[in-house]
Amino acid sequence: MKFVHTSDWHVGASWKLLPQEHLLRQEYMIDEIYRVALKYEAKAVVVAGDILHRKDPERKSRNMVLRKVLQYDKLIPTIIVEGNHDSVDAEESNIHNLKILYDQKKFKRTTIVELENKIIPFADGAFIAMPIFNKVELKILAREASKRYKWVVAILHTTTVGVSDDKGWTAKEGWDMHKVPGITYYALGHIHKMQRLILPNAFQCGSPMQHNFGEKQPKGVLFVDTDKPTRPSFINLKKLPALYVIKDGDPIPTDGYVRLITNESLLGRVLPPNVVSTGKNLDNIEILEYDCELDPLMGLTEYLAKDGLSVEEQETGAKIVQKIVEKVKES
Repeated sequence: MKFVHTSDWHVGASWKLLPQEHLLRQEYMIDEIYRVALKYEAKAVVVAGDILHRKDPERKSRNMVLRKVLQYDKLIPTIIVEGNHDSVDAEESNIHNLKILYDQKKFKRTTIVELENKIIPFADGAFIAMPIFNKVELKILAREASKRYKWVVAILHTTTVGVSDDKGWTAKEGWDMHKVPGITYYALGHIHKMQRLILPNAFQCGSPMQHNFGEKQPKGVLFVDTDKPTRPSFINLKKLPALYVIKDGDPIPTDGYVRLITNESLLGRVLPPNVVSTGKNLDNIEILEYDCELDPLMGLTEYLAKDGLSVEEQETGAKIVQKIVEKVKES
């Protein structure tokens, strides 16, 4: 069985620096995902979490997702699983409106999974949809499903030991993956970089588009064949304008939006209109000089809030940074 593996759409994440409204880019992203699915005759689209960015999304973001789900529900089955950005509390998520419509049988081909782990029969196989990751329960569900179905795909939204992101961070904590008998393919979401995980049939598909200037190209989706679970095809969504980070002396790309990291030699000059952000090059600045020039706490809580962290988590982050600042000042 062939399907598209995608995740981390983060609809509603805002980028005021971009001249085009980011929500329009995200709508185009969704259209591209389904264009690929239909072109390659996929039997389903699997969304492994974080379809929306905020716990309390803006109405236009929620409405756009609903409109797109309804649009493609007429054409191809979709399975949408709650992710950590979708999670609100123990009673509902930010995709709860979709779950209500699903429970009322308003969708023909779309399945919405929130707050519960379940087996979803599909053709001659089954998906294990697991918004609440639990490795013991995963083994139980895999054992049950593999007895009844030809193939079993586990849809998970979690971090695994050894996974890395576009900025070079590598996870030292998380699920220490071991082979679970009966699972044909592990379709993971949560990390925005596409990569094979410890197991040869386990993949993070990555986000289908860059959500900020720190994320690197290429971005896209995985096209999976359950008969070849260790060899999914990566399909780049090429038509989305890229986000570039360049430094002084680098050629300025013309096919996307640019953040310029400069030592101020270019500031004040007329730059191309696609250079939408500038930042100071701190590569050669001593830490004490940096500390004198900038307040590391400036804008921190606002940034964490935009990333979906709670007030308590924002305060904890600020306290950690404050301790680091105090140690630097003492040195």
